[in-house]
Amino acid sequence: MALDVVSQSRCFGGTQFTYQHQSSETGTAMRFAAFVPPRADQRPVPVVWYLSGLTCTEENFTVKAGAQRIAAELGLLLIAPDTSLRLRTGCWILRRCNATPMVPKLQNGQLR
Repeated sequence: MALDVVSQSRCFGGTQFTYQHQSSETGTAMRFAAFVPPRADQRPVPVVWYLSGLTCTEENFTVKAGAQRIAAELGLLLIAPDTSLRLRTGCWILRRCNATPMVPKLQNGQLR
């Protein structure tokens, strides 16, 4: 999978990135944001994944939460994927295209 850098900017001594890749699962372009703290240059750092919700893009957490300052202080790498639904050929994509258009199904605790 090839990752394209959509944007990057310095932030609290670290770097805020937005990446894009082509998803084979949804057949669409997907984005995610990543804040890389300053100490990631010297050693491995823990990763925190933030999943916003079904209508949120990668920008919701990145822009509104202001978590980069604390993540920089604690040495945390933040990942915020675009969790919004995708529309492809008349049905909403969560993991797979449902037999019933625009109605997600719950199977084994996962939306399908």
